[in-house]
Amino acid sequence: MPTTNEVLKRKVQGNSAAVIFLTAVAYGMLMTSIVGGIVWERMSGIKHIQMISGMDRLAYWVANFIVDLIQVELIVLVSVLAFYLAGLQYTTSWIIYMLFPVASIPLTYVTAFFFASESAA
Repeated sequence: MPTTNEVLKRKVQGNSAAVIFLTAVAYGMLMTSIVGGIVWERMSGIKHIQMISGMDRLAYWVANFIVDLIQVELIVLVSVLAFYLAGLQYTTSWIIYMLFPVASIPLTYVTAFFFASESAA
């Protein structure tokens, strides 16, 4: 019996859902490493020493954001490139993947204050 277009469309949609789920898990683990770093700086006293020495709070957070954004965007760029090289046609999702770090990094900074230790983060 020949394969219908409907069956082929469902197969592609199923593969898309699996890829999106796996990248969401991977990006979630990436965000936990950012939270862990912020919590470690706070718990070890490094952030306090920087503030005592006269570092501006805005400069601290902007510098952290820029460094974290570059790190996460490189990883997202590699994954989007892998999608492209694998022939996956996720043209609308690429924009969302590239904007994900801009939205998630500030959220991780806010949630870092909920943790008392790096291992809990």
